[in-house]
Amino acid sequence: MRYAIRSVGIKAILMLSIVAPTTYAAVQTTSNYKADEVIVKYKDGVRRDRLAMEGIYDTASVVQVKRFHGGMRQFEQLVLEKGSDVKSVVANLEKNPAVEYAQPNYILKALPIEMASAKPTSTPVLITTTKT
Repeated sequence: MRYAIRSVGIKAILMLSIVAPTTYAAVQTTSNYKADEVIVKYKDGVRRDRLAMEGIYDTASVVQVKRFHGGMRQFEQLVLEKGSDVKSVVANLEKNPAVEYAQPNYILKALPIEMASAKPTSTPVLITTTKT
């Protein structure tokens, strides 16, 4: 009996050591981003008048601007011309004194529902052995 419990425990640990790192690695290595889209955060206190913004948009080959409101009003999602080099657009935008930072519009992937909704056992299992 003692060996059967120990065997099941070892198998469970082995399964977790195989499954957990691959799941974590899959989440960790997803760094894809939407083609032709950039997120920009402008510096606080910088006045963004129409002429200055049109200059930024022309330089970055922007075809559409999605603005955020409220606490996110310093952010914009810029949709670029098809086939634009996102990395070079980000580098050029970050040279602008009005821009705090720019980055590609990264795609965030969540864990599968089965993994996200898995409930931990509420009662720990205590196994005791006695010598006979």
